[in-house]
Amino acid sequence: MSHFGGSLQNKVASHTAQIATVIKKATLTDQVLPSFVYLDVAVDVRLGFAEGRVDIAAPVALVYIDTDADKKELWFQCSKQQLHFIREEIETALKKMDAAEAWVGRN
Repeated sequence: MSHFGGSLQNKVASHTAQIATVIKKATLTDQVLPSFVYLDVAVDVRLGFAEGRVDIAAPVALVYIDTDADKKELWFQCSKQQLHFIREEIETALKKMDAAEAWVGRN
């Protein structure tokens, strides 16, 4: 048993700098603004009526975002087109983050 414990201790000790870097990055990214914790999206259908009958229907996304700050959550609705816009913005941000990580790794 002590061999396993010693081996684990050696592995942890050999990665101490990497662990410290991960902790520093997590702390740095959580500064200033609330941090994202959870996302939920539901689809609802809105009905329009004319003369007492349904004459049109439209889907709408109901979006909930929670953060790590107390009482800092967001609810909003959006259309399919707006969801596409959000996805495009996130994809662009991910590409920029990949580029930033690559740059940091070189410097």
